[in-house]
Amino acid sequence: MRNGLYAAAVFSLVFHCLFVSCGGSASADPGYSVPIGPFIFPRISVFSQDSPNAEATVEIEDNSGRLINGAVVLLYNTANSVKRLEYDNSTGYFRGNYPIPEDGKLFFSIKSKMAGETLTYQINHRQIFSKPSITILEDSEGNSAMHGLQIDPRLNIQIAWTSSGEDIIYQVLVKDVVNLLYETSTESLNVFIPSGTLRVQTGTTYNVQIIAQRIYGDPFLIRENYYSASLLSGTRVNFSVK
Repeated sequence: MRNGLYAAAVFSLVFHCLFVSCGGSASADPGYSVPIGPFIFPRISVFSQDSPNAEATVEIEDNSGRLINGAVVLLYNTANSVKRLEYDNSTGYFRGNYPIPEDGKLFFSIKSKMAGETLTYQINHRQIFSKPSITILEDSEGNSAMHGLQIDPRLNIQIAWTSSGEDIIYQVLVKDVVNLLYETSTESLNVFIPSGTLRVQTGTTYNVQIIAQRIYGDPFLIRENYYSASLLSGTRVNFSVK
């Protein structure tokens, strides 16, 4: 997905989203793909990171798997502010940037002669406003990096942070200058890094960052034909080890 953070979101929760078509409406139950027309098959992705704007992409195939570029794809909100998504020959997607609405409701309208009717979808994409802030970074003997002390990587290490709201998955990243040393995703507000996970190297500075994620749909676009991810990065905290 365009980004390592985007790929990490595959471990996140899948939430409910309502799809609506001109012929009626249907609720997208977990594990069930809503019928989307007899001849065209859209896959919709919405992604934002540290921005009030979202990148929207729509890939459309016909029933033989060929990409369709001859469609009119519109993106709009409940205030009917409309943007036409342009076809990108290099990716085969209709794409464009759009401000995230306060109510988190984005609507996609797809019109194609192959579909026989205009298809309309509602995708939830709620922006995250509160950055996760690290409050605890210490080993099991209480040596706290928040107080300027060195951490012993031979001990268990606890990291805790503030909440960014409801329905949030947190990605925890620990890096040195070059390498990613530890990564996990959790719904909790703390993690414990097992002893010995971080290698000891004199003079090396490590940093920790927490990234808040709000996820809807299916990142593999298999169980559902839509995916929405909003990310907000917390500030990095540096620490050294004994």
